[in-house]
Amino acid sequence: MPQLVSQFNAVGGGAAALIGVHDFAVHAGGQNASMPVVLIGAVTFSGSLVAAGKL
Repeated sequence: MPQLVSQFNAVGGGAAALIGVHDFAVHAGGQNASMPVVLIGAVTFSGSLVAAGKL
């Protein structure tokens, strides 16, 4: 059961990272604040997968 919760958390982090990448691609010419979203989402995604693997 904890592995499933960790995988659900990874899906949320991956979705946040993909949304940030999309915003960065769409608004590449102007002021952009989506890079922290991409970074945090990617860290959440990878960390959650590592945690699921360790459980």
